[in-house]
Amino acid sequence: MTFYQLLQLDPLILKQKIKSTKSKYDRRKYLLSLVLRSFLIVGFAICVIALSTKFFGESNKSYAIVFFCMMLSLRFVDFGYKYAQSILGLSVVFGAFFVAPFVHLLPHFTLQVLLHFLLLGGILIATLSDPKMGNPSLYGFSYIFVVYSTITEQITKKLLNDRLLFFGLFFLIFWWIIYHNHRNKHKKKTMFNALKEKSVSLKIWLFSYVFFISLLLSVSQYISFERFMWVGFAFSSLFASYGFSIIDLKTRATDRLLGTIIGIFSFILLSMYLRMYLPIEILSLLGGICLGFCSSYRYKTVFNCIGALTIASQMYGIPQTLAMRFTYNLLGVSLAILGIWFVKMLLNQKKL
Repeated sequence: MTFYQLLQLDPLILKQKIKSTKSKYDRRKYLLSLVLRSFLIVGFAICVIALSTKFFGESNKSYAIVFFCMMLSLRFVDFGYKYAQSILGLSVVFGAFFVAPFVHLLPHFTLQVLLHFLLLGGILIATLSDPKMGNPSLYGFSYIFVVYSTITEQITKKLLNDRLLFFGLFFLIFWWIIYHNHRNKHKKKTMFNALKEKSVSLKIWLFSYVFFISLLLSVSQYISFERFMWVGFAFSSLFASYGFSIIDLKTRATDRLLGTIIGIFSFILLSMYLRMYLPIEILSLLGGICLGFCSSYRYKTVFNCIGALTIASQMYGIPQTLAMRFTYNLLGVSLAILGIWFVKMLLNQKKL
């Protein structure tokens, strides 16, 4: 395996190789690839986001983050059906992401829920090829992030022109990735065949996830809570991981809450001592680098928490941010448990 191929591996696999190898040379090579991989991802992310905002405006920064995450995933995880229809599926994803920030401009709550349902449902149907590879979690997170981070009160010609150019550029990039990496896969499988293969229970989980997220997004427009997207992230993480990947609910909920608590206390300690020597913004960068070493959900939650707190504390102050982070995660986890319980009860009644 070449060094470049090692850089493509997940941290969990690299750590297993470090632990199992008896060669000091191989151990150093695996360790170097683990470290370098993390720094390269963060460096590449900074370049993509910085260049995107420079040429296409600050209003597209959130999309740059989402497209960067999609780019990392799409290199390895395809949509699960033939190339020509994968481009159609990609068009559905881009169209939904383009429209999502404007849904709140609709005058009626019911219309907002319905449109969110159609948009997010379209995204997940287009990308639900292999749930265990994380597509529902990635695209669900991305949709929530886009809705909350790019809210637009007024549609201007410049906004639309910049966004259309930006979307066009990344659409071509993703088209090339699909062509280069996946064009020879699933040559006879259509999008309809891929969806038909899924079990009835999985389709019910998909329907439930899309409905609950749509409801949550629409309700939040009428609640004056800052950073309410943290509730959506916590809900999505638990519901999607259990419904689509069958990860143990108790373990996932514990890891989410414990990771949040550890992240909060780590942020307090780091901000107290680092601010005397470095700007507090460096914590966000350090969190991103450390995230690249993580192979467990708990510690990914820790470093995600540190990064999120670093950004939000500059807007709301540290005490309010800490309280919001814990409260919103607890609320999101609680809602996810209730939602999962409801769907399980429904499935049991239908004996699915």
